[in-house]
Amino acid sequence: MSVQGNSKRRMILTLLTGLFIGFCVAQLISYATISDSIRSSDLSFTGCPRSHEHPYDNSSVADQLKKEVRILCWAMTNPTNHKIKARHVKRTWGKRCNILLFMSSGEDDELPSVKLEVGEG
Repeated sequence: MSVQGNSKRRMILTLLTGLFIGFCVAQLISYATISDSIRSSDLSFTGCPRSHEHPYDNSSVADQLKKEVRILCWAMTNPTNHKIKARHVKRTWGKRCNILLFMSSGEDDELPSVKLEVGEG
């Protein structure tokens, strides 16, 4: 074997070793992050968060802006997502809207929805 062929082999072996070590470290970090979030999550027996309140949030700037700036939020959804996604939108960033409307092909008593006479898809 020549010196150049040996050098290429060493370079490829170094690259593969680095990729393998990088992959292992990334897996360990993602596992630790996921494990921490599962342990610290506030889940009930149904698997839904009990509450999504932030009692220590300083919302004074947001409250002042809400008085000065009017925001209409218009979210397109469908009946299968009402309980899965739309209610979480309403409870999180939807609170910042002056008017929050969900456009859907189905009605829902829990959401401020407008039923559209269209088919899905």
